[in-house]
Amino acid sequence: MISAFRSAIQLTRYDHPNLPIYLSNLAKSLSRLFEYTGNSTCISSAISVQQSAVRLTPDDHPDMPHRLSNLGNTFLCRFERTGDLTNISNAILAYRRAVQLTPDGHADMPSRLSNLGKCVLRRSEHTDDLNDITNAISAHQRAVQLTTDGHADTPSRLNNLGNSFSRRFERTGDFSDIVAAISNYQQSAMHKSGPPLVRLTAARRWASLSVSHNPTDSLRAYDVVLDLLSQIVGMDRTIQQRYSSLVDISRLTATATSAASAQGEIGKALEWLEQGRCFVWSQRNQLRTAVDDLRTHNHLLADRFLHISQALESSDSRQEFTPLAIDSTMSQKIALQDEACTHLMLAQDWVQLLEEIRSIPGFLNFLRPRESANIMKDLPRDGPIILINVHDDGCDALALIPDIDEPLYIPLAHFTLKQASELAVSLRQHLSWHGVRGIWPASDHHIKGDIHRILRELWLCIVKPVLDALGFPEKVSPIQISEGKFVHFLLLLYESQAF
Repeated sequence: MISAFRSAIQLTRYDHPNLPIYLSNLAKSLSRLFEYTGNSTCISSAISVQQSAVRLTPDDHPDMPHRLSNLGNTFLCRFERTGDLTNISNAILAYRRAVQLTPDGHADMPSRLSNLGKCVLRRSEHTDDLNDITNAISAHQRAVQLTTDGHADTPSRLNNLGNSFSRRFERTGDFSDIVAAISNYQQSAMHKSGPPLVRLTAARRWASLSVSHNPTDSLRAYDVVLDLLSQIVGMDRTIQQRYSSLVDISRLTATATSAASAQGEIGKALEWLEQGRCFVWSQRNQLRTAVDDLRTHNHLLADRFLHISQALESSDSRQEFTPLAIDSTMSQKIALQDEACTHLMLAQDWVQLLEEIRSIPGFLNFLRPRESANIMKDLPRDGPIILINVHDDGCDALALIPDIDEPLYIPLAHFTLKQASELAVSLRQHLSWHGVRGIWPASDHHIKGDIHRILRELWLCIVKPVLDALGFPEKVSPIQISEGKFVHFLLLLYESQAF
């Protein structure tokens, strides 16, 4: 393809109106080749060819902003590979000129402002220039204001604006900036259109900032996080996607549970722990999901739900394409309006369909966590269940006791995430020594006795505090526990993926 584009350029007169188009096509092909090979000659050639296309295009030509945007993309691509700030500065100049030459009301104005804002903010990470951060905020604010209602890119642009305010707060410490950042992340997360993964990213940032700066709002943020997570988990996904989700699911659930415990919302902590456990096992073992249950009840409704969910998930930022004719910009504008309308209708259909499903008997909590009261009602009768959450913010346990309405909260003051990770490494080494789990026996003999230390630390830091809180005798032994009231220990060592 590159060879064909070069031949077309060689056979085209210098003053031919199609020459800039051929040059732009060649530049894009060279950029793609660079992405695959990493050959710096390719990206340098792409920049040179794209610059030629720009030079041959008059400022008042409708394709000029598009070609400047492509030039900015190419400079940014080389910056990400080399780290040379000259490249990102050239990218900013190209993006800024593209914005200046784009007519008011043009369909591509929001995306070009967004490109400019992201690039300027990216430079500020290296220069710490406050003016760059402020300029990024201004560009992203205009991009949000000019984005049509229901457009799939709205959550992404709100997210970008939140990132800019968050970055300025880090630089100045002005609390109004963190309030603005949280507000934009919240709007992005709760928007009815846009890919769930984009909104999940915004919801996580909203929750994370709320824990530090507005703790009372953190539970609402984590409610949204887990609701979006349930939507993503409920979709048909590849094995690789399921596997890669496990760590994220575990960390999110552990963080949310820790936040709920810190706010004294023990019932909510239990609900989120249970939801996280279901997420993990459904992904790991591909067990029945909520959509599977719905399909058993009504396969047409389940197929319709999956179809709309996948259509929303696949909605992503529209990529600019090289126009082949002068009137192509009008076609772009019409296509963009059609895309916004289609996406808005999909989002509305999804909300209505979710309401319809939840109105069916037995599906009230479709894609929602089970309520704490329902979990407590279905406990086994032979003893309490202990849920243990390990997180960097703190470790704690919940005791689920039959005939008790609320979980018992038990802080584990002497156990840490770092300790859990170290014990996990020691346990794997011990198993390796004994050839367990198909692991080839280790050659290091000193780890043979580590199992005694592992069990001792688990007893002192986890088991004993739990038994004390449950009122077991002070000198209780594991044998006495098994002969008396049995205790089920469920170790949800989420973030460390320890055990």
